[in-house]
Amino acid sequence: MQKIVSVKCPKCNNKDSFYRYGKDRDGYQKYLCRKCNHQFAPFFNNLSLELIPMLDFNSDEWHADETVVKISGQKYYIWFIIDSETRFVLGFHLSPYRNSEQVLLCLTLLKILAMLML
Repeated sequence: MQKIVSVKCPKCNNKDSFYRYGKDRDGYQKYLCRKCNHQFAPFFNNLSLELIPMLDFNSDEWHADETVVKISGQKYYIWFIIDSETRFVLGFHLSPYRNSEQVLLCLTLLKILAMLML
């Protein structure tokens, strides 16, 4: 039995006008959006939807980790909030600044998401 996949263009959010556009190197169906001509394979979007119910926002411990990345020659800081038990990345935030306000913003947004999920 084949799984029915709802397809949506990640670039323009088009939900109804696509061409099947071959398969990627792993054998997943690729699509071409008729509105913006963007190629995409919706596998990762569907995988994330399957993993969301496994997220445990009631976990006892979350860890915040920041990493420096260079984008177009400029330093940025990416903050990850990680569940200590499952090792899932619960949220992230990219910022040109490295201060406590940035991690608090990430935690606040994650708290809002957790309230919506419960």
